[in-house]
Amino acid sequence: MIKTTNANIVEALIWVAILTLLVSRLIYNLVRRMAEAKGKEAVRFTHLRWSTIFSETAGKHLTALLHYLNIKMDLMDFYSLYDCQAFDPHVNRQRFREE
Repeated sequence: MIKTTNANIVEALIWVAILTLLVSRLIYNLVRRMAEAKGKEAVRFTHLRWSTIFSETAGKHLTALLHYLNIKMDLMDFYSLYDCQAFDPHVNRQRFREE
């Protein structure tokens, strides 16, 4: 859970959720139509199973998209990402392990 009162962060999180759902449904419907064309039963493609599979492979989807767009990331790009994202901006927040 993310606790924030920043309207921009709330809006960004809503857009991330909407876009994730749209991409997930698009791929789900494509996979389902292809399976039906092969004679598989559509009812066996449950939403719960799909959500698990999609969340487990989301990183691979992003990698494939970056490759398709010819965007290359090297180790320094990852280091830079980790360097700025791993640094906790909440210096005054009480930590779970400090109790």
